[in-house]
Amino acid sequence: MQDNSPERLIRAERVQPTGLVDDLRSAGLEKSQTHFLEAVRMVSGANVLSEATVRLCVTSTLSQCRALMALSQLGFYATATTHPTDAEIASFADHVTVFSVAGIKALCARKKQASPGISVQQSTPQLSEPLPQHS
Repeated sequence: MQDNSPERLIRAERVQPTGLVDDLRSAGLEKSQTHFLEAVRMVSGANVLSEATVRLCVTSTLSQCRALMALSQLGFYATATTHPTDAEIASFADHVTVFSVAGIKALCARKKQASPGISVQQSTPQLSEPLPQHS
């Protein structure tokens, strides 16, 4: 019996790298990133938000999605299984969607309400120095 699983390819790449896995990963990530960027632009409207703000929105949404993995590993979900249930995942996905769309719309409203002489380029100020560390 022949092992044609993706794990076999990954094992082979570790032993003798060809760059194929990296290329596949990059292509998949690029397609996903393009999809997310287009979705944020669609929700915000044409050219309402700066490109930097659109990218921040994508980063925020993806971070929320990744949080589910971390929270489940920390036992945040009180279920009989070690992983969130399908219902919990659906509820979380619905929350992230509603929360993210509301946030994008709020950024658009804030930009539209800015006075004509003020340009709202980003949702956060740019700092020339790193933030101080808390002790």
